[in-house]
This record gives sequence, structure tokens and C-alpha cells, in this order.
Amino acid sequence: MKRKKVDTGRLALEIQEKCPFVLFAVLTGFDPENQLPVEKNLEISICLDPGTLFIVGLEKVLPVVVHAVPGFFCEIIIINQIDIDSRFKAACGHPFFIRAGNETLYKQFVSRAVFDYRVKCAGIRVRELRGLRGGSVR
Repeated sequence: MKRKKVDTGRLALEIQEKCPFVLFAVLTGFDPENQLPVEKNLEISICLDPGTLFIVGLEKVLPVVVHAVPGFFCEIIIINQIDIDSRFKAACGHPFFIRAGNETLYKQFVSRAVFDYRVKCAGIRVRELRGLRGGSVR
């Protein structure tokens, strides 16, 4: 399978310089050599400063990403406002960059995303067991 090389260093630098409201970012879908399978999109999950509106952050980040990595279809995911499954997927990705002073925020994000996902899965499992046992699980 053919793979595409992404200059992640340039991309991280561009976002950090031009988008100071991005506190940290996570990449998903890459192999250890920063390459993507041809059929995959460039997926970047970003955490915005709480004072930045969702749409404003997206409008400012998207052109920076498109300019930094021409030829890639980019998906920008704002992790401040996503569902449990998507947060878990982002938490399992590669930390792309963490702006100085936000290391604890990133660790809290990962911990909370994993915890919330496990709670959700446990709830699903309990409901499945209730269905198999006629309604009671102890």
C-alpha cells in the first residue's frame, strides 16, 4: 500500500505560530514514520482556549493547515465539543504538540476521555447482561 509523507514539524510550527488559541493538538492515523495510507485523511484534533468560539477557531485553523500541508484532505476536530467515542479516539492518537503550560490540561483530557469511554462501555455491557439474564444483574 502506498503511503504519503506529511511534514508534521512544519505543520506543528505553523499552527503554533498562527493560532495561539490552540492549546494542544493530537494526530490520528499515522505510522511511526509520520506517513498516512493514501486513502486516509489528515485528521487533527485540537483543543481550543476556552475563550475561543468553536467556529472562530475552526475558521482560523483550517487555512493554516491547508497551506502547511498542500495536497491533503484535512479533518479538523475541535475536541472541546465532541462525543465520548471521538474524544477517546483523539486520546489514543499521537500528541502533536502541547503549548507550554498546558501539559496538565492534556493529561487531564486523556484521563477523562479514557475514563468516560470505559464508563460508557461498562454501561453497554451491563445492559447487554440484563437482556441475557432477564432483567437483573448483580
